[in-house]
Amino acid sequence: MAANARGLSQYLGRVERLSAARQLPVVDVHRAYAGALLWYYVGLERTIQEVFMGLLMGRLTVSRPSVRSLVTIRSESVAREVVRGNRPFVDWLPYSLTQQRAEAFFSRGEPFCALTAQEIQRLEDIRVIRNALAHGGEHAITQFQRRFTIGLPLPPDQRRPAGYLRGQHGVGQTRFAHLLAQSLLVVNSIAR
Repeated sequence: MAANARGLSQYLGRVERLSAARQLPVVDVHRAYAGALLWYYVGLERTIQEVFMGLLMGRLTVSRPSVRSLVTIRSESVAREVVRGNRPFVDWLPYSLTQQRAEAFFSRGEPFCALTAQEIQRLEDIRVIRNALAHGGEHAITQFQRRFTIGLPLPPDQRRPAGYLRGQHGVGQTRFAHLLAQSLLVVNSIAR
């Protein structure tokens, strides 16, 4: 997941250089940020799933002795079917879905239920932006605005999700890079 984040950051760096050289219009830069976030989001969900399934099947271990599966499933296909239930696929975000699932399969839901409210908020931030980018509907955009833009003195192009991601979180760091770094810390917290 860290390699994916680095690759996307490098990609956006190249996009920004093209934009600075006036070889790429702003609309294309915003498309690049939107696409990069959507690509990262897929990888984030996949990583949560891989950690969950790895711990469930005993393929992965973590340093905390309190992490223990409540069931023993040896077959990958059976494990996937049991976790999926009667749904065609498994959603891992919003993170509350992962926590509910973890409570059914792991003692005290650990390590998935051991995250702090702040760590869960970091994952929710990415989910809200992803929904605004992927759906673009009134509800998704309103959630994005409530969480990230209302009451802030942002330039007009940063009031939309892709422009917001492109904006500076701090010196030399875009909001996109900050969100990725924060989510990597969360995943490391789960898998340590």
